[in-house]
Amino acid sequence: MSRLPVPGSDSQVWGQILNDYLDQSHNTDGTVKTAALNTAGAEMVSRKNQPNGYAGLDSGGIVPEVHLPAAPLGISQQTATVYTACDLLADEADLDAFGAYVYANGTAGVGATITGGGNGQLIASGTAATAGKRVAINASNIYGGTSTSGIYVVTTAGSGSAKYVLTRAADANTAATLGAACAVHVGDKTVYFTPQSATFVVGTTAITVAIEYATAHAEGNTIASGQYAHAEGTSTASGDYSHAEGPNGRATGFNAHAECYGVASGYGTHAEGNAVADGVLAHAEQTGHATGNNSHAEGDATASGDYSHAEGHSVAYARDMHSEGIGWSQFSRVTRAGFTLDNTPAILRDSSGSGTLLLPTDFNRAALVTVRVVARQVDVLGTVGSWILRSAIDGDTSGSYRVIPGSGAEWIAGDAAAQSAWSVQEISFDGGSPHILLVTVVGAIGARINWTATIEMDEIV
Repeated sequence: MSRLPVPGSDSQVWGQILNDYLDQSHNTDGTVKTAALNTAGAEMVSRKNQPNGYAGLDSGGIVPEVHLPAAPLGISQQTATVYTACDLLADEADLDAFGAYVYANGTAGVGATITGGGNGQLIASGTAATAGKRVAINASNIYGGTSTSGIYVVTTAGSGSAKYVLTRAADANTAATLGAACAVHVGDKTVYFTPQSATFVVGTTAITVAIEYATAHAEGNTIASGQYAHAEGTSTASGDYSHAEGPNGRATGFNAHAECYGVASGYGTHAEGNAVADGVLAHAEQTGHATGNNSHAEGDATASGDYSHAEGHSVAYARDMHSEGIGWSQFSRVTRAGFTLDNTPAILRDSSGSGTLLLPTDFNRAALVTVRVVARQVDVLGTVGSWILRSAIDGDTSGSYRVIPGSGAEWIAGDAAAQSAWSVQEISFDGGSPHILLVTVVGAIGARINWTATIEMDEIV
């Protein structure tokens, strides 16, 4: 049997031993023998697609032999079927562009179609669909699910005189071909379809749709499906540009940030602890709930008014309100402003232009109301006035609030001209909307007077 020379021995026969060894696989001119190539090729073929062997890239079927290196969203690469890439991604808004679309399930899913509600070419992913294109259909919002979702082929693109028609793709139109979970690439996105029950019936069983962008980043046991989303721990970041961290943070809003068990579902929201922030640009901490736009809730408080701030166990139910307290009582404060140009009674308004103070419509509260009013005549420098008044309010069984008269408007300080010409009237409730508390002021003829009122309430519910 041929062998290599042994250092320190084989004296005088090194050349012959080496030539005998090389002769097994080389011709006399130094080229490799064909038989040697065939043997190596046979070895590779024999190990293709075998355990610890080579991955075959020459798939003859529709489903690729090589799967994704990782399968997010809890779908393992052993159970997920990866389909041939789609050209477009259409959501429910795309499908309903010409009126509510119509779904027909064919024969148990085979031949199932989606038909446009009116004439027009289907636009998906910002691109006009053409016949033969494969389309991933998300007939629901992310993490919602309907049975219509799936993979389709454009049968008729649609036009000004024809409705578009989509037909379920032949490789994804039965429970067997769809499987327990499947994924399809659409540009820089991966769309995952997962039936919501073990017994899957095409056209009947709701299908969860999750969309993951290539730009998303997930660490740990997380879900990062929004564009440029980042998830850590066991959290979910499904909003574009969102960030979720901790054991169960959920950042579903655009540019939202959720920590620990927080839920940040509104645009630009921030939720910490076990809080919920679903108002635009809202911020919630601990177990707070910030539902108003630009609201802030801390502790176990609820800030439902726009630009409101609630602490402790309080509720800031009105726009621009600040509330704090615990249990059945709270202290609330709001500021309102306005102006008069004559001596016609005018009502101070909030920044949105609505009534002075909008109280909850359940009428289940009473409060001592203290109003401090300050006025300044703009066109005559140095003319100012200030008043304070106190009254009690109470919700009654007739579904309205009532005012219990108090001190009336008491003059505090200012110029004599203001005291004699301007006035602040008793607080009242709007006759048409009995939960709107009004503060009415009266100016002077030919004078612009700017007013501000701070309304404080010691509330008991």
